[in-house]
Amino acid sequence: GRRRQYAGPKVRRTFDELIGLTETLRRQGLSTHSHVLSRDRVGVEDLPYRPGFGIGNFVRIRRLRFVGERPAVIATSYLPEQLAARLNEYDLEHESFYAMYERALKRRITRREQTMVPIVADAAIASLLGVSKNSAHFCVRGFTYVQDDELIELTESVFHGEIFEFGASMHRVRADAS
Repeated sequence: GRRRQYAGPKVRRTFDELIGLTETLRRQGLSTHSHVLSRDRVGVEDLPYRPGFGIGNFVRIRRLRFVGERPAVIATSYLPEQLAARLNEYDLEHESFYAMYERALKRRITRREQTMVPIVADAAIASLLGVSKNSAHFCVRGFTYVQDDELIELTESVFHGEIFEFGASMHRVRADAS
């Protein structure tokens, strides 16, 4: 059947600042919370793409993120097992992951690399986001680093195509040739 369309304003995400979704939404006057869908242990062979973590075990945390009460993002984070264990004392459904990482590690997040590709919803994505199968969305993959360029997180998130728009600012880095 036909799903209802999102009637609210677009949430603008940029690749210009090193802030998480929680802070992005807060700055736009919007509320957010999450529902943890799963938390399980995986090996390096189960990671969706080559992260540069090396060997070891990881914890995959899948969350459904909301903008207000609307399902908006399916967020999957892959963390080294040691970091994931430190998050047990935090509220994974209401706190910013960036803030939790910095408190747990006592180190600042210093860098994030991201790529974005368009995707169409399969049955699982459609069900979670409350959209039609084959509707258009954004898949954002990323790497999060702390001081000393240590990789701490690999992410793969599906952003609702009717709720989000993405942008970036470009600056001239060389003088025009004359």
